[in-house]
Amino acid sequence: MIDHLRQIAIFAKTVEHGSFRGAARELRLSPSVVSHHISQLEDQLGVALLYRTTRKLALTPEGQRLLSAAQDMFEAVEDGLADISMSSTAPSGQLRITAPSVLAQSDLIASIGEFATLYPGINLSLGFSDARQELIDGGFDLAIRMGVNRKRPLTSKTLFSAKRSLI
Repeated sequence: MIDHLRQIAIFAKTVEHGSFRGAARELRLSPSVVSHHISQLEDQLGVALLYRTTRKLALTPEGQRLLSAAQDMFEAVEDGLADISMSSTAPSGQLRITAPSVLAQSDLIASIGEFATLYPGINLSLGFSDARQELIDGGFDLAIRMGVNRKRPLTSKTLFSAKRSLI
C-alpha cells in the first residue's frame, strides 16, 4: 500500500511538472527512478497512465481518472493534517473531575466555570461524592481531594487551604 501511495504521488508530481525531469528535480530523485515508479504503477494497474513522447507527456483517460482521485486524496490528507494541527493549538476533549461534595458550593466552582468558558473545546464532567473515587477505576482525569497532603508527590498540588471546625 505504501509503495502504491508513493507511486501515485510521483505520478501526480510528474503530471504537475509535465516531465519526468521536473518531477525528479522536485522529488530529489533521478528521472529514471521517476520513470520506473510510474512504469511499475502502470504494470500493476494493467493500463497506460501517460502518453509519452520525447518532448511531451499527456494523460490517458485512465491517467486522468487516477490524477483526479489522487488530487482528492491529497486534499483529504491536507485537510486532516490542518485539522489536527489546529486542534493541537487549542485544548479539546473530555475532562472528568471528581471532588468532595462539600466543594459543590465553594469558590472552586466559579474557577471551574471560568476554565470552561476559556476552553469551550473541553467537554467538562464534574462528579461530586463523599466517597473517595479512584481515578483509573472511575474513569477520572483529575481528583480534587481534601485533607493533609504529607507526601506532596509530583502528581499533586495544593489548590487552597481551609480551616475546618465542628461548629
